[in-house]
Amino acid sequence: MAKSRIKKNTRIKQRKKARKRKKEKAKEILKRAGKISLGFLVIAGIAVAGKKMGDFFLASPYFQISEVNFEGNNSLEKKVLDDLVRTELGKNIFRVDPGEIRRRLKHYPQVKEVIVSRRFPREMKVRIEERKAVAFILNGDKRYPVDGEGFVIPGNSLPPALPLITGFGKRKMVPGEKLGGAKITVALKILDIFPQSGLPISKIELGEQSRVVWIKETKVFLDKGE
Repeated sequence: MAKSRIKKNTRIKQRKKARKRKKEKAKEILKRAGKISLGFLVIAGIAVAGKKMGDFFLASPYFQISEVNFEGNNSLEKKVLDDLVRTELGKNIFRVDPGEIRRRLKHYPQVKEVIVSRRFPREMKVRIEERKAVAFILNGDKRYPVDGEGFVIPGNSLPPALPLITGFGKRKMVPGEKLGGAKITVALKILDIFPQSGLPISKIELGEQSRVVWIKETKVFLDKGE
């Protein structure tokens, strides 16, 4: 009889412990679920706040562009820059595409590189690096300015005292075109080397059998080796 009561009491204790463990487990699950829910609420709140903040930046007149400033441009026509300014003024500074401005300006053959930056809250800065002519190529009866990379560039506002390169025959050259071949390579190399020696070149004659460099009125004959 005593043994029976002991077993019964033991079973009752075990059931109580089991129920207690279940309750504790249920509390732990609810606690974790509460934390997760709170996390979702925080994330959702941040997302909503972020959207409202984004809408504010994109719609606020405080960020409407009122200035477009250029740096480094010397030969681009004023109309080109005025058109760009008219296009961008009044836009939201966050909606402007710097890459598009860069592509538009690099379309012009005298433009080598363009860097576009935002100056908050309402200014865009456009820095233009233009190609610099290092010589004229005589082609027929026309002179075409070229830069140090062999690109033909427009001839407005260029100094008349640049060296003259002859020997290219007659063919149409277009601003923006990059000249290739042995002759232009040799000419650019000469233009790079001679001024370093303090020798001012006035003319380079590239014949089929000879290369002549004029240092003012003095002729310097070069062989065809490097």
